Amino acid sequence: MQLKLLLQVVAVIAIHVAAAGHFSPPVHPWNRLL
Repeated sequence: MQLKLLLQVVAVIAIHVAAAGHFSPPVHPWNRLL
């Protein structure tokens, strides 16, 4: 069941990346990681 957990993590990251791309805040935690 590790694959299911991995997919959930990837989904959460994808949502945050999409949100960062749409709103583009000056200081966003995900922008520092990517």
